[in-house]
Amino acid sequence: MTAARTGDVIGATWGEIKLEAKTWTIPAERYKTGKEHVIQLSDAAIALLTGLKSNRNADAYVFPGATGKPLSNMAMLELLRGMDANGYTPHGMRSSFSNWGHRDFDHETVELCLGHVVGNKVSQAYWRDTVMPKCGRCWQAWANYLGNVHAAENVVKLHG
Repeated sequence: MTAARTGDVIGATWGEIKLEAKTWTIPAERYKTGKEHVIQLSDAAIALLTGLKSNRNADAYVFPGATGKPLSNMAMLELLRGMDANGYTPHGMRSSFSNWGHRDFDHETVELCLGHVVGNKVSQAYWRDTVMPKCGRCWQAWANYLGNVHAAENVVKLHG
């Protein structure tokens, strides 16, 4: 629901998740750009995280592997294969989010949601405002879309 990179998801710890604030902060040392990335979590993501039966110790992984380490990249891929996900991959889900997002949201919002650096060095130096509200609306719309897609797959059309 966050279109985050596999490594970011499997490395997530409970200390990065703030359920009350509805945020997930990926620290700079774990993030590809070397800068902290904050994701405003959708209601569905909060519900999923709240429902996890996991150790809420700040150092504990949100998605732990069997050895006390995070899940491996292969475990994430095998999970999708086991769900018969029709060849979908975690990175393909990022691409799907991007394609979907650019239909209804401006380019900068979608790129910032994906954690991409937007603009040249000059515009980055002058950009001081937070985009959390815009990104939050985008993430909520994405979660709503995913919920509707899932629900649509379970609809049986009646002929009458």
